[in-house]
Amino acid sequence: MVRVGRWFGIAKSFTKKVQNLPVSDLEIEKALAIAAKVIRLYGYEYWPLFEKLESELEIRQDQKRRVSARLLRNKSDRHDHTQI
Repeated sequence: MVRVGRWFGIAKSFTKKVQNLPVSDLEIEKALAIAAKVIRLYGYEYWPLFEKLESELEIRQDQKRRVSARLLRNKSDRHDHTQI
């Protein structure tokens, strides 16, 4: 258990150090898979890390979806205006 506790501490400090560095969605997906395995093996005390990673991924996906929707809407609006 000490090993996992140490890993969790390292992960928390690492998170603070890389807050301004770009992290890809794929890296978050991989971290989520690792966090899920840690939770299954060692319990739900590691849930906050999983929840934070999942939340970040959902925020990013929602942002991309909303931007894409806006761009599609603007594209169709421009098309409608050229026919006036």
